[in-house]
Amino acid sequence: MTRDTKAVRLVREHRGDYATEWEAIRTIASRMGMSAETLRKWIRQAEIDSGEAEGVSTEAARVIREQKRKIAELEQTIDILKEATLDSTGQGNGFCGRAETEALAGSGVELRGDGVEVGLGERRQVCPVPCQKSAPGVDQRFC
Repeated sequence: MTRDTKAVRLVREHRGDYATEWEAIRTIASRMGMSAETLRKWIRQAEIDSGEAEGVSTEAARVIREQKRKIAELEQTIDILKEATLDSTGQGNGFCGRAETEALAGSGVELRGDGVEVGLGERRQVCPVPCQKSAPGVDQRFC
């Protein structure tokens, strides 16, 4: 049993022995050598975790932290990839970073979902979203 679990259990068990909950918290915190406010926060979090009170559970907070970390990593990866698309003059490589290969109608070329060409023929780069950059070979309807 961890220190916080033990302290929370003691307050719950001995709450009735004191005039107020705060008095029980202060006394038990003092005996265990911790701050009363720390113990109070542990008690409130234990109430949330057990469903006695509304709030963000410890498990939900862990998942949120993990997702935020993953998002930060992905944003960092995007920034690195954006930097990698710049040429030596600091200009983009002509594509907005979202260019895709599209088969020309009637050319006999198709792209499977995994990006593998099927058939032979002519193809071109298209940008699926409006952007400010354009380059030779990019469909100007989109860039």
